[in-house]
Amino acid sequence: MFLGRVVEPGEPEWLPEDRDVVDMFLAEERTRNTCGHWPWEKGELAGLEPGYRICPVCAEMEPYAEKIREQNRARSEDQHGLTFGWFPTRGEDE
Repeated sequence: MFLGRVVEPGEPEWLPEDRDVVDMFLAEERTRNTCGHWPWEKGELAGLEPGYRICPVCAEMEPYAEKIREQNRARSEDQHGLTFGWFPTRGEDE
């Protein structure tokens, strides 16, 4: 199943080879730093410098997002999971 095979009736969904691949994957994932970077990535930073980019789409939304955050704070509503995006305009019947 993991390797893309079709499981026939009576066959196990996971073969020993599948489990080996998953075990190797999970072992490698455990070496990843909590920020998501790999320990070996440091050597690949040559020629790079810290910086940031501003997304013009997100920047345009920020005034609306801050207004919604303030409204939620004023109503003592939970801010966890609050996300913002661009959505189609609702019709009058919605």
